[in-house]
Amino acid sequence: MALTLRCLLFGAADAHVYTAPQAAKGGNISYAAPRRRERAQVPGCAGSKRAFLATCVGCGLCVKACRRHVLRISTLPGHAPKPEVDFRLGWCPPECSRCGAACPAGALKPVDEAAKRKARLGVAKWRAENCLTAKGVACNACLRHCPAQAIRHDEKGRPVVDEAKCIGCGACEFFCPARPATGMQVEGV
Repeated sequence: MALTLRCLLFGAADAHVYTAPQAAKGGNISYAAPRRRERAQVPGCAGSKRAFLATCVGCGLCVKACRRHVLRISTLPGHAPKPEVDFRLGWCPPECSRCGAACPAGALKPVDEAAKRKARLGVAKWRAENCLTAKGVACNACLRHCPAQAIRHDEKGRPVVDEAKCIGCGACEFFCPARPATGMQVEGV
């Protein structure tokens, strides 16, 4: 499904999520309704959410500049048409600040990696009801893809998040093979 501006503006991007594990096995491609966040998460270069919402003009240039496709135009009440982070579409590497460089209003600012790690997008939370490991499947996708090394496995092989190390980049949620809801979900701080 191609993500067009129309899809982003009217929420069609929320309608379906591609399940890559099934396609890799040569099976039918299926689509499932994803979970909806109750509140929007702002980009990592925003600083505070309050300042971002007051300054952002909703032009969408940050969405266009995002190479990882983690930004989209929000459809949530009180946040639309401003951008929000959606880890089902991508993840936000700590070294990237392209959205900040593209923002003409100053709502997002170019920051270095150290500053972005301090700002944190959110914190990852383990959802046992969705996790493949909790269902007896050997999986360590979240652990392998975490750039902050904030995830380890306990003695039973279940993921444990070190919240002090977690930068909320969304790599664990994006790379999690569980669908339609992932075993790791980043919540805003």
